[in-house]
Amino acid sequence: MLLEKAPELGGTAAKAAFWYWVPNNEPMRAAGLADPEDGFLRYVARLSRPTRYDPDGPTLGVSEHEHAMYKAIYESAFPAAELLNARGALPYRHVPEACDYFSEIPEDAAPRGRVLIHLDAAESMSDGAAQHREHGVVNEKLQYNELAQEFFRWDPQAAEYPNLVMVARWDQRTQDHSAGTEFGVLVPPPGADDSHVVHGSTLAELTGQLRQRPLQPAGRR
Repeated sequence: MLLEKAPELGGTAAKAAFWYWVPNNEPMRAAGLADPEDGFLRYVARLSRPTRYDPDGPTLGVSEHEHAMYKAIYESAFPAAELLNARGALPYRHVPEACDYFSEIPEDAAPRGRVLIHLDAAESMSDGAAQHREHGVVNEKLQYNELAQEFFRWDPQAAEYPNLVMVARWDQRTQDHSAGTEFGVLVPPPGADDSHVVHGSTLAELTGQLRQRPLQPAGRR
């Protein structure tokens, strides 16, 4: 029995993005995006056990049991997703441009293509434009718990929290493809209140506009 206090099922997914990460899925293969098992195992072992990871070890530095679990995910995730899709329980569509959270590390042999989303998900949830690394601020597409830690990183030399306040920056392509009104989406669509957004057609213009925007209410210091 499944009980839900809301009018419909969904939990957190009712107001947030619902992506599921499926290695070596069939749409990925059809798009020519290779995801070999050996590369997948190395990527998962490297992220799961960074201090134990051994690229030359028979189980990559992790226990045999854990290594077997990685293999089970690789072998079973897509058949399970396809079964749910075939029965109408969880119809999906592929998001070939969505990148992995840690796509920049060399162990990730397939940095994009593993993401599936619900067939009826908003279009703004299926674009890969916002998946990028900012130079200096931090990668705002880190996993949520790890991104939150960046806000509280202490710089003992400067005696300050350099990331306590962070500002998102996006380009026109992200504006065109990733805007939405869903919970947590920072990019407002046309017609929505964008009074918090500072615009600029070049970095120099954007910098000038930011300098003109007051950081606090007038009369306060």
